[in-house]
Amino acid sequence: MDFRNQGLQQAIDNSLNNQAKLYDVKTFSQTISAKFEELIIELHKQYKRQVVILVDEYDKPITDYLEQKNKK
Repeated sequence: MDFRNQGLQQAIDNSLNNQAKLYDVKTFSQTISAKFEELIIELHKQYKRQVVILVDEYDKPITDYLEQKNKK
């Protein structure tokens, strides 16, 4: 994620939008948490399967962002 240039929230939002586009899912929610939930629900409806979220080094962008912010 390009959080250094976009900011953390915008980078996460863009990532969710890209995933929605990749799977041809339309999202309408404005908040990140609601958009994430909507994406999961819509993928489940579309594929009729459970949606599995794999989180690898989930804290890396957050810690990098905080480290960068503290350097300023």
